[in-house]
Amino acid sequence: CTTFDCGALENDHTTSTTTITTTTTMTMTTVTSAVAFPGPQWLERMAKVPENAYTAPDGTQYTSAYDAILDGEPMNEPCRNFNAFVNSFLFSSQFAGKIVNAVGVEWGHYLLCYLRNFIAALFVYYGTASIFHYFIYVHPQSEEIFRNRERPTWETMWGQIKVSQTSMFVYTMLPVFDEWLIEKGYTRMYYTVEEIGGWPTHIACLLLYFACVEVGIYWVHRTLHTNKFLYKYIHLPHHIYNSPETLTPWA
Repeated sequence: CTTFDCGALENDHTTSTTTITTTTTMTMTTVTSAVAFPGPQWLERMAKVPENAYTAPDGTQYTSAYDAILDGEPMNEPCRNFNAFVNSFLFSSQFAGKIVNAVGVEWGHYLLCYLRNFIAALFVYYGTASIFHYFIYVHPQSEEIFRNRERPTWETMWGQIKVSQTSMFVYTMLPVFDEWLIEKGYTRMYYTVEEIGGWPTHIACLLLYFACVEVGIYWVHRTLHTNKFLYKYIHLPHHIYNSPETLTPWA
C-alpha cells in the first residue's frame, strides 16, 4: 500500500480503538440512580383493573383517578406520588374520581390527603384512649386504682373528647400544608439516602431536625403561656383539667 493509504488505515485503527475504549469506560462508570419509593409500579397494577379507569371532565382518559392526579408521570413528583400511593389504600379510584370531579385535581388531591390524616388521627386517638380507658376504669384493677381517689365523671370525659375532636380538625391540616410546601418546591426534599449524601449525612440531618423541632415546640408553648390573648382564647382549655379527678386518657 502507499504511504498515504497505510497512514489512513492506522488513523482508522486508532480512532476505532479510542471509540471502543471510551465506550467501555462510560459503561463501567454508569451509575444507576435509586428510585424513590413507591415508584410507578403501583399505578401499573391499578391500570390492570378496568373498573379503575377514569375520564377527566375535559375528556382525557386515565387508567385511574390517581393517574390523573399524577398526570401520568408519577416520578416527576415523588412526594405527590407517595401521598397518592398511601391514599389509594383508603380510597378507591372511584371515590377519588368523585372527589376530583367535585373540586378539581389539585384540591381533590389535598382533600384526600386531609381525609387520610383525619381518619388516621381518629384511629390513634380513640384507639389508644379506649385501651387506657378499659384498663383504668373497667378492668378489675380499677377498684384498686380508685380506692382512695375520686373517679372522673362522664361529663368531664365528654368535655375532653369534644375539645380533642375539635383540635383534630385543625391539627390534621398541618401535615397537608407541609406536603403542599414539598410538592410545590418551597422546601428541599431528599427522596433517597444516596441523594442526601449517604447515611452519615442522613443521620446528622435527622438529629438536627429533632433538635429544631424540640426547640420550636418549646418556644411555641412558651408563647402560648406568655401571650395573654393566645393563652386566654387558645391554650387555656388545655389547662382546665389540672387536678387528679379530671386527668383521663381522653384529655
